[in-house]
Order: sequence, then C-alpha cells, then structure tokens
Amino acid sequence: MNKKVRTRKVSVNGHIVEVVTVSVFAKIVDRSKDTIFRWERSGVIPVAPFTVSKVRCYPLELCYKVAPIIMEWPKNRPPSAEDVVKITRLFNEEIKKYAS
Repeated sequence: MNKKVRTRKVSVNGHIVEVVTVSVFAKIVDRSKDTIFRWERSGVIPVAPFTVSKVRCYPLELCYKVAPIIMEWPKNRPPSAEDVVKITRLFNEEIKKYAS
C-alpha cells in the first residue's frame, strides 16, 4: 500500500493536513471514483471531509487507515454493517483532530 500518490498540504483550523482528491482515495483503496461517490451517497462511507478549491478531499492519513478494511470487501457485495461502523468511527476520530 506504499503507492506514490499526489497530495496537497492544506491548513485546517491551524493544522497542516495532507489531503488527496476522491480520485486518489479511490486508487488507494483499489476502487473506482464512481464507487466512492456511490458509497458516499448511500452512507457506506462519510462524505469527503474537506473541500479545497471546490474539490472534495480526504486526509491522507485517514485513507491509509481505512484502506485495509475497504480492500477486504468483495467488489460485488456490500460491506458488512460492522465495517461501515468501523469506517465511520475512523472518519469521526480523524475529523475531531482538526476541530478548532
């Protein structure tokens, strides 16, 4: 999972955060960008927490935390409820780090 990815550093409430676009997040978790958008709409994963220049972004650290969970999901079946809860918990923990 040590893929070289294109990132941006942004300031969020005084914290410097390395972020990636939805497309890069999709590559990290080995899914399509459309799949990520579908999962966001259906609540499988939370919506990208940051918007940078009108582009939705995920913290890179979060991507690498959720990738092992997502990569275990069969591509033709929905994830388990337990995995959805784990992903949501990881998102919430990550976002709390950047709260003012």
